[in-house]
Amino acid sequence: MNDPNGAVFFDGRFHLFYQHDPDCLYWNRMHWGHAVSDDLVNWEHLPIALYPDETGDIYSGSCIVDYDNVSGLGEDGKTVLIAFYTSHHMETKREQQCIAYSLDGITFTKYEGNPVIPGREHTPSRDPFVFVNREKGGYSMCFTTEDKVVFYHSADLIHWDKTGDFYLPEKAIQGMIECPFMFYDVTGKYVLTVSMDSPERGRVMQYFTGFFDGERFIADESYDGPLLVDNGPDLYAGTLFGNCSENIMIAWLGNFSDGAKIPTEKEGFKGVLCYPRRLSLSVQDGKYKLVQQFYPDPGKYTRKDISYNNNGSSILTDHIVREEITADGQTRTEFYMRTKHVVAAIIRDGNRILSTMRGHGEYRGFWEFPGGKIEEGETPEEAVVREIKEELNADIEVGNLLTEVEFDYPDFHLSMSCFWAVLKEGSSITLLEHDAAKWLAPEELDSVGWLPADEDVIKAIKASL
Repeated sequence: MNDPNGAVFFDGRFHLFYQHDPDCLYWNRMHWGHAVSDDLVNWEHLPIALYPDETGDIYSGSCIVDYDNVSGLGEDGKTVLIAFYTSHHMETKREQQCIAYSLDGITFTKYEGNPVIPGREHTPSRDPFVFVNREKGGYSMCFTTEDKVVFYHSADLIHWDKTGDFYLPEKAIQGMIECPFMFYDVTGKYVLTVSMDSPERGRVMQYFTGFFDGERFIADESYDGPLLVDNGPDLYAGTLFGNCSENIMIAWLGNFSDGAKIPTEKEGFKGVLCYPRRLSLSVQDGKYKLVQQFYPDPGKYTRKDISYNNNGSSILTDHIVREEITADGQTRTEFYMRTKHVVAAIIRDGNRILSTMRGHGEYRGFWEFPGGKIEEGETPEEAVVREIKEELNADIEVGNLLTEVEFDYPDFHLSMSCFWAVLKEGSSITLLEHDAAKWLAPEELDSVGWLPADEDVIKAIKASL
């Protein structure tokens, strides 16, 4: 395993592809391996997703979810997942951008019209990263020609036109560019990240902040030297998970140093990826700097050790990480609890706050703030608008984030984003899923029995009123 490829949230799960040769312990004929996860922590390996063909081996790339079927590759109303990869011919060294598509996220069909961006012999052009173009509509692709990053645009994900180039600033780390990716930050800035094979610095990842006009990236004029994603020697070929409300990066923990030649037959694996990181920008000393946080926060997971007899049954089987047989014949299992990502609306009418009584499930009769699960492709703000419509048949205006709650229930970990909200003019409440509702003044907030996780929200409300 080396470069992570095609990271994406699709059909309710995180999909991760990666550079892989199933027949060799060393870098050789590249395929796309495949793994899936519900939580970015525990992964299940699936069969090989993409195999080499007559046009070449399957080099790095990305995936995008074509919700509107602009490509025409969707069928029977099913959403199509499109994988963009570089086809590398081992003899001619021709590198071309190709696509494959899938309706289930597991079985892929290579596009008959490949390549979508042709290449020339002995001319590097690889590692396509495709993203929604928020500036001019449609989609953009960036990939490396080793000496620069090139940008293309498409309205249908099939036909592409070149729009611009990005050359490394003079003060940047110089060398061979690989695996570019770019994202938009809420500060209004764009971040372009590249992996560098540098004669002076070895293998590192560096980034640039700047402006994207829909056709090319322009670094900030204030750039005055290398900005490293990581100071360690073994973080390389990072990419972002597509179709997520957060900018989540995963990268290869390794390089092609002599350490890569160490045999690992006994260990049963070759190559590892880093723990995912959430990326954002902050202003430090008047300059934009990359901020990284482990995602999901490992401190928010509850790790448990469970022991039970080997009688063919288990008392807990969710998210198993590791099993071993102890000396006394017991099975020892370590696992992480499942995380549910939800939103809640703190709906205000002046100083009064809307509370609702849960109408179903184990916690029926407890009071809560209305809301629910974040669905695939939604932002938290979009999710809370939809949930309030579904639960209360009401339209709301979403305000600022009040608080984020992390709480361990017995069977799962809850991660809840709570937003201030008000009812839109003319909108009223109809209870569709709850048994009751009350408007509570600040001094009445403790008069009802809240769900355990919502008690933390009460504290935040009191502190803000």
